[in-house]
Amino acid sequence: MIKKRYLLFIGLVALIGIAVGCGKSKVKIKDFHTDIFGDNVYIFSPEDDMSKVQETLDKIYEKQETAQFDDARYAIYFMPGSYEVSTSAGFYTQIAGLGMLPTDTKISAINTYARWLSDDPSNHNATCNFWRSIENVEIASDVVWAVSQATGMRRVQVDGNLILHDEYGWASGGFLADSRIEGIVDSGSQQQWLSRNNSYKGWTGQNWNIVMAGDKASGVPDKTWPEAAYTVVDTTKVVREKPFLVYDDKDGFGVYVPDWKNDSASYGWGKDTNEGKVLPISDFYIAKEKTDNADTINKALSEGKNIIFTPGIYKLDKALNIQNSGTILLGMGLATLRSANGNECIASDNADDLILAGLLVDAGTSESDNLVHLGAKDSAKLSLLVP
Repeated sequence: MIKKRYLLFIGLVALIGIAVGCGKSKVKIKDFHTDIFGDNVYIFSPEDDMSKVQETLDKIYEKQETAQFDDARYAIYFMPGSYEVSTSAGFYTQIAGLGMLPTDTKISAINTYARWLSDDPSNHNATCNFWRSIENVEIASDVVWAVSQATGMRRVQVDGNLILHDEYGWASGGFLADSRIEGIVDSGSQQQWLSRNNSYKGWTGQNWNIVMAGDKASGVPDKTWPEAAYTVVDTTKVVREKPFLVYDDKDGFGVYVPDWKNDSASYGWGKDTNEGKVLPISDFYIAKEKTDNADTINKALSEGKNIIFTPGIYKLDKALNIQNSGTILLGMGLATLRSANGNECIASDNADDLILAGLLVDAGTSESDNLVHLGAKDSAKLSLLVP
């Protein structure tokens, strides 16, 4: 049995014409982009023209609403502040705040509807609404989050109710974690759902299988399985939340890495409850789809760097070989690691306490026995097969 601990968050898983601080240097930002992260990362500021921000968000969603099998990937970040804009999360899109707390970044509305799968206007089928995420923001309204598997809502404050369906159209699974919902959660027609370490006033809706682990007890339904389709676990035994990108005026960009938690319940953030550390961006090699491959990324890993994968599809002809304990591989915009010739995408024989977060790991046209291999090959091992 492997005694090492691994933290895995694998596909179930962006300032106009100003300069911002980044460590000891200044980084030039133009047209919502910066060279450090590339063209598919958008970073908005409260000082931006909100009409241009809204126009940009609309264009991205227009492209991604139906892009079920498309290769485009987008990460949309908001600097701390307030935004009078409304947007939706389409396929292969991550929407996130850059503050230390979700309440540092307030957005009027973020939703995901299910109106694209059929020409029938009454068919709000969300069973194909995969591959998208929202994290580390406050949403100043009710939220419709009509999704199914391979989606994530993490570290979010919802100032109203959270509705996990689109007018009771079909929906089949999703993931909510480390979040505070001021109103109720309405799972409605959701066939299945996983809720972990959240707080809400109440939960309504049940179908096949709703699991609540470490949610605040005051909001959890009284009846559980077999009387109702709820399975409740009072506390989460061991967990470490997903790392995330942050920004402040003094130190620039960094990555906040939460600590491990034992026997936890409800969300874990607040003015006096954040427990973790911020790693400087200089600790990370910033990989880009058009310029990086397995060789360049492995070189950075051998030099002791963590890796940030900017949005894109990385076709790997050999595994990324992790040798150093504590290494972080962090994806932006659902960055995808794809096997080029049946090889593994990630492998580590002996490194401990790894964090693999925000990544999709994808089989290529050649069959792969394993896509991720952790643990010595001549003893016990952990293999993950990710479609």
